Amino acid sequence: MPMSVVLSSVDQVSAIASAVEPWIAERVRVTLEDIELMEKLIRPYRRKFLALTHELEGEEFQIADIQEARAASLRNKRVAKLQRALRDPQSQEFDPKYGQVKRVYNNYGNSNCTLLADAGFDLTWWHTKGESVYLDRLNRYLCLNERDGRIGWGRIGETRITKFGLGVSRREPLEYKNMRFPVDMHANPSIDSSSPQNVEIVLKDVSSGERLRLHCWFSVSDLEILPSSRLDENGSLPLSETT
Repeated sequence: MPMSVVLSSVDQVSAIASAVEPWIAERVRVTLEDIELMEKLIRPYRRKFLALTHELEGEEFQIADIQEARAASLRNKRVAKLQRALRDPQSQEFDPKYGQVKRVYNNYGNSNCTLLADAGFDLTWWHTKGESVYLDRLNRYLCLNERDGRIGWGRIGETRITKFGLGVSRREPLEYKNMRFPVDMHANPSIDSSSPQNVEIVLKDVSSGERLRLHCWFSVSDLEILPSSRLDENGSLPLSETT
């Protein structure tokens, strides 16, 4: 790849000139006949090189297909585990609330789902495992789709869940070893079965600006950190010290 360098130091220019002087002293003029001879000599090897390149590209595509199939299989297993957990009688010790889902559109053409509760139900109050749980009105809470494992954050009101979004940020930064980290959580909206994670958590170091991205799978009662994101791109902040 061509590269241009501009040097303003006299010492650097002198040092480079001294380094290339032996090359210049031994230089040999290349003629058109030399180029034609070289092309003739490498022609058989060029065919072999192109054939080998084509073969390697085919293997790369095959490897990519295998990796995508493995990712799809892993996601399907996680979704099946999620569905089993939701069918577990121990996880059903709560009073369900039923309602209708209405789709509304804003000026930008994006769609939002609104859950309208039936009359008499208060979505900020839940009875689960013998205890009453009260949610803060108009706060965002994590919602889980049991069919495909996708998640999102909905704003909970007394009669409806609205303004369903794919991302949420923590207002107050987390503190760890004298470092402060704002936290952003992004849901994976893709229905592509090859995407193994359903949520990404991003921690940003306030002082350095470095980011740590955690690809995760959120289920009913746990948050699984995927092995592929144990470190950030800079190799700092081991995952074992951040969970």
